[in-house]
Amino acid sequence: MRLTTLHHQARCRNTSATQSRGTILVVDDESGVREMTQKVLENDGFKVIAAANAQQALGLFIEHTTDQLNNISCAGIDAAVIDLSMPDMHGLDLAAKLKSQAPNLPIVAISGYDPLDFEDHDCRSSVNVFLQKPFLIAELRTHIKKLLELARVAPAPYV
Repeated sequence: MRLTTLHHQARCRNTSATQSRGTILVVDDESGVREMTQKVLENDGFKVIAAANAQQALGLFIEHTTDQLNNISCAGIDAAVIDLSMPDMHGLDLAAKLKSQAPNLPIVAISGYDPLDFEDHDCRSSVNVFLQKPFLIAELRTHIKKLLELARVAPAPYV
């Protein structure tokens, strides 16, 4: 067994010791927004995996979905909250990459820009909900709850 696999097993077992309502990937290059979103979701009982950029998010997503496929006791990613304006990759492009691996993955896009600015983007259909920054915490909670309920009816397959 590879050392990295042992690391994943230990990490996943430690984090799954407490009951979680699900695992959410939060991606935002603004540390304040990322940390606030993480704290809110953790306080609501979710396990949060935070990434500061799209490349880090892709690596974490692959790591966690691989752990799930390898039957390591680790939750896969149940939903994602993605900032649209990041320096390394547009958030809609990241959403499309995640959806290519998990077509039913619920994705909430957040941005300081008007959501209408992204209506013509090729990857617009990869996102379930847009929230404009600053968004209300109650809005985020409501959308996450609804999207996860819908996803549980039709679970996201991992390719």
